[in-house]
Amino acid sequence: MPDGGETADAWWVSPARLLQDWTAGRRRLYWPTFFTVTEIAGCRSVDDLFGLTIATREPDADELERLPRSTFWQD
Repeated sequence: MPDGGETADAWWVSPARLLQDWTAGRRRLYWPTFFTVTEIAGCRSVDDLFGLTIATREPDADELERLPRSTFWQD
């Protein structure tokens, strides 16, 4: 169940579909979620997922324009 604080909604969706919904403006994603889901979306099997290593990084200026860093981020 979403707690209304950190989680606003909960549902099952593939990473690819979530990115499609974000692109179409149907879902709002924050930088950490977008970055992680984009990496996971490239996996074609459970083995790919288990072998995945995600090298984190800070968003660039264009990404910050499109994706908030956090719901708590203060400029």
